[in-house]
Amino acid sequence: MSNIIRLRTKTTTGAPVLTDFQATREIIFVAPDNAFYIKKDVSTIVGPFVVAGAGADMQKSVYDTNNNGKVDNADNADKLGGIAAASYATTASVTAAINALVNSAPGALDTLNELAAALGNDPNFASTITASLASKLDGNSTIDGGTF
Repeated sequence: MSNIIRLRTKTTTGAPVLTDFQATREIIFVAPDNAFYIKKDVSTIVGPFVVAGAGADMQKSVYDTNNNGKVDNADNADKLGGIAAASYATTASVTAAINALVNSAPGALDTLNELAAALGNDPNFASTITASLASKLDGNSTIDGGTF
């Protein structure tokens, strides 16, 4: 990807259409309307960015309403669904979380399916084990007249 920005002029009034652009990241200035349009990607045109008058500049009060040094539309460029990019889960963070969960489990028990099979696929495993332990003889039980 080159760092070239193409600037073209349209001499007829009205917004340009996608076919007016030759490439993405191209800027077209519509002279009769004093407006700039940018082809963001293959299917998106951003604009108009209207110049107040001949020789005028874009007004900060119009395009940077929260005074953070970015054009208002750029404020959302690093967000998806209103969530800041810094909060996204990355491949590395997901892999680290899974590795911490699996930790050093033996190969035969490192998936949920293998764990379920080892527990007999019993959805009430804890209750089953508790009932089984409750049925065992305690140390004071007698068997055939002798002490256990």
